[in-house]
Amino acid sequence: MKKSLIAIAIAAFAASSVNAATVYDKNGTQLDIGGRVQAVWHSARYDSVANGDQAIENSARLNIAGRTEIANGISGFGFTEWDAADNNGTDNSHDTFETREQYVGVDFGKFGTVTAGRTYDAVKSVIETTDIFEDYGCVGQPGSDDRRSGTVRYNWSGYGFDLGASYGFAVNNAAVGGSRSGEDGNTMNINNSFSVMAGWISPEVLFGPIGVKVGYAYIRGQNDNGGQSLINAKYENDELTSYDYSDRNMREFAAAITWGSLDSGLYTGVMFDGRRFSVVDTDGDEHHYSRKGVEAVVNYAWDCGISLAVGYEYNQLSFDGGDGFEGYDHSSAATRKVPVYLNYAANENFNVWLEAKFDAGSDDEGFGSEVGEITDDALYAVGARYTF
Repeated sequence: MKKSLIAIAIAAFAASSVNAATVYDKNGTQLDIGGRVQAVWHSARYDSVANGDQAIENSARLNIAGRTEIANGISGFGFTEWDAADNNGTDNSHDTFETREQYVGVDFGKFGTVTAGRTYDAVKSVIETTDIFEDYGCVGQPGSDDRRSGTVRYNWSGYGFDLGASYGFAVNNAAVGGSRSGEDGNTMNINNSFSVMAGWISPEVLFGPIGVKVGYAYIRGQNDNGGQSLINAKYENDELTSYDYSDRNMREFAAAITWGSLDSGLYTGVMFDGRRFSVVDTDGDEHHYSRKGVEAVVNYAWDCGISLAVGYEYNQLSFDGGDGFEGYDHSSAATRKVPVYLNYAANENFNVWLEAKFDAGSDDEGFGSEVGEITDDALYAVGARYTF
């Protein structure tokens, strides 16, 4: 059976089957394959585009999902998704498949689902309510890319309510957006973590339902005086010689309110995401810094497949006490952006879009450039995607 499933999956992918094809469905067992391929032209200095050059960047994803009935009303499932190689780099970083999500779980029907593996924590469902742009969104979401291994998550929904909780086991060099530790920032050595969320959606009110979500997360750092948990660490011959701070913990609160549906008509949403980090210096004194983000979006979708979205994105990095860390002269700085997005979905498989992001008074001095933007200039993009 296993060999037959794999053979069918490979044959289906080679044939470029459409609509996230179900390639096997028999006796309560189902296997689906999906993914996407896209090309995007960027006006200047976005992501891996260096030195202000214009460029077309291609990317692809591939995912495989399986589900099988293991008892009456109970199913087991698995999912894995990769960012595919684009051969667009000067080193091996662009020449391999990189795992985005990978998990296994059990669906207990009306009693909820349990998932374990590399995935998001429970707070993700709160902050993703304003994540509707292609490349120029999520400025106000420190945790938008926090997919971490060792995560166990429970979700339940019913009667208009959504509830979720997750626990994270120890993992090194884990993605924690907004953190200043790690070689390039945004990582921590985690000892353990947990998160909870609750949401409610109303019946139709004028042009759509009203939804409210709140979430809280806590991460305890390993504080092991080594590895990626150290900030401003210096090494000689692979030996740690000095560091300024080590991670202690992170606390996060997020809230969102939405009105309407993205599928048709008017949709509006406002989201807040705040993260507060606690670190200890070499003298044992505790310090704090925080990331605070706010996003607002208005989207209108026509039945012909055209949709237009305009947003506002705010992200502030601040240090308690007004002195900041060593090497920084200012206690806070903020990025403020306005994204605009026009999308045309010809059908469920193919869409094209125009996108722009304009500066709305971002701070330039101090460490303002490190809040999340590499340029204060307006950015433009044109993209096309095929989803299979």
